[in-house]
Amino acid sequence: METNGSLDISVLPYPVARIMDLKPPSSGMAAKNRLENFVHIRHGDEIKIGIADRMDYDWARTVLQDDNFPRRVTTSLSPVHGKVTPATLAEWILDDALPVRLNLQLHRFIWPDIERGV
Repeated sequence: METNGSLDISVLPYPVARIMDLKPPSSGMAAKNRLENFVHIRHGDEIKIGIADRMDYDWARTVLQDDNFPRRVTTSLSPVHGKVTPATLAEWILDDALPVRLNLQLHRFIWPDIERGV
């Protein structure tokens, strides 16, 4: 189940894989992130963060360094289409040696000029 994690995910049954799509400051929804959900993230679950600018990246880096962040899961950063280039985000990740994956939003390459698939 993919969720932004604004609600308690502990109610999800055990077999359900959790993908938590955290919302950074540029989304206007960062205050709704329920970081308490980190304790309910298990091995095999995922965390994703869309990055629109350097402020989002710096926020994500801080979240990743939080003592409660679940380091046992795959974490992906994705450049928000039209806001930051994949190359720029890759450079920031490499410069900081962040333990994350760079994830490209494929629907933006398949349908670059329309909202389909969003």
